[in-house]
Amino acid sequence: MDYPLDVLSAGQALQQEYPDLPIAVMGSSMGAAMSICALSHQEHPFQAAVLESSFPTLLHFWRRYPIPRMGIQLSMLLYPAGERRLRPVYAAEKLVGTPNILLIYGDADNFTPVKDGQLLWEVLQMRTYTEFWRVPNAEHTLACKASPREYSLRVTQFLDRQLKRSSEFAETRSTREIAALIPEEQI
Repeated sequence: MDYPLDVLSAGQALQQEYPDLPIAVMGSSMGAAMSICALSHQEHPFQAAVLESSFPTLLHFWRRYPIPRMGIQLSMLLYPAGERRLRPVYAAEKLVGTPNILLIYGDADNFTPVKDGQLLWEVLQMRTYTEFWRVPNAEHTLACKASPREYSLRVTQFLDRQLKRSSEFAETRSTREIAALIPEEQI
């Protein structure tokens, strides 16, 4: 039940392998939510995060499904600390450091609607620099499919700014050159 520890472990492994490079995390849906939770751990190595379609709480995500919703409500009674560890909006209040964040939400997302993202954004922006991008016609976790070029440019530019162009690849190529490398038919 400690999914944030998976994100934390992956980041720490990258940090150990590449100690001189800044590290960012990218996630979508549950991966984005657990990435936010990982950012509340003292040992996280992340300087930036690109997070798409994160839910603010498990109840927000499962609100349309009565049985999972009841299970979550029961866990809140029986094991509140465990449920709280998986609650991104709670973790957002306890971020460690100031990892800058890009939140991405699709306005056609039925699972994590834009209003859920705005709730999370309101809390995050009080703790760190947070950008919010609302993608027209994007369904759940499909912002890249709905707007491939803009997705590529926004994400690359965000990471480029936040990680201060520290990798050799970023130093030798501009953001537009990187985006141009992605064939239109593959996006």
